[in-house]
Amino acid sequence: ADLDRVKRFNVDDPVFEDEGYDFIPFLFGECLNKEVPFPEAFQGHDVMVISPFIDKDTIEKLGARCGKNGRYTLVTRPEYVTEDIFQRFSNENSNVYVMNDQMGSNDYDAVNLHAKCYLVSCPPKDNGIYLCIGSANATKKGFSGNSEMLLRLKYKRGQLIYEKFRNE
Repeated sequence: ADLDRVKRFNVDDPVFEDEGYDFIPFLFGECLNKEVPFPEAFQGHDVMVISPFIDKDTIEKLGARCGKNGRYTLVTRPEYVTEDIFQRFSNENSNVYVMNDQMGSNDYDAVNLHAKCYLVSCPPKDNGIYLCIGSANATKKGFSGNSEMLLRLKYKRGQLIYEKFRNE
């Protein structure tokens, strides 16, 4: 079978940089894009994680740079919010959101969280804001065991994305 290689594509949303994207493949625990190292590129002053499956160690790694004034938001399934996770998000700049029980168990249109998304503001040695979307859950296996793919998009300067994203 012949495979086509994508050399470039256009990011046509005006909030993102025209050439501001990176593919981040993980192959059995190895990040194949050395320019976007894990976990450093996912640790920012402000971090938002949307993932149905999480583990404590990965959540700690991702939030390592948030500090006192940084913001850290987690959206996940209720069964993954343990006492440790709840305590990690107990300061005033951190929030945990879970699916409402009625959303997942109704007769009309049951909804379940499947999205994996990481919003990172000001990672080390960088003052950009990035949105990573793809298949990697916020778990050890998601970043260091499975084969996964993320697309990282860079927001244009001047975007006040964190609050807007969180409010959506």
